[in-house]
Amino acid sequence: RSARSISWASTFVAELLQMNVDVIVTSSTLVARTAKERTSMIPIVFIGVGDPVRDGLVASLVRPGGNVTGISAQYPELQAKALQLTREALPRLSRLAVLWDPANPASAAGWKDMETIARNAGVALISVEIQGKADLEPALGAMLRHRPDALHLHVAVIQHHARIAEHAATHRLPIMALN
Repeated sequence: RSARSISWASTFVAELLQMNVDVIVTSSTLVARTAKERTSMIPIVFIGVGDPVRDGLVASLVRPGGNVTGISAQYPELQAKALQLTREALPRLSRLAVLWDPANPASAAGWKDMETIARNAGVALISVEIQGKADLEPALGAMLRHRPDALHLHVAVIQHHARIAEHAATHRLPIMALN
């Protein structure tokens, strides 16, 4: 987690608590975790968090406990299925570039999950770290030197989708994205 991300989440949650909101709803693992650390009284509802048990948001999916609950995206299972479908579409897939944000906890966890999934599938991964717009062009250029067969976009970098899609089309690279 970057200091900038943690600071933003802390400030955001502090503002919500100061406003005395009735419930906090978020799609951000970092915001949910920060809110959980700051309050046990206000209900916290997450939407689409990758693995709330591993991320320490809930005790279990069946019995979350505490003041935190929500809908999990079950991201590790989705990534495994997405890789399987990509391999069916591209039987010669051997190198997959994963575009992710190491400052985003869910994205970092997704990268770690994908390392295991790809290793088990016999696919080499190329890490393409993008923390912000300034990282985008250098990361895309560096990625090409590794000659990926396809791209996998983590939801944390999806805000750059238009430029990534343009780059992928120029270099004839298929894209797999979960969001």
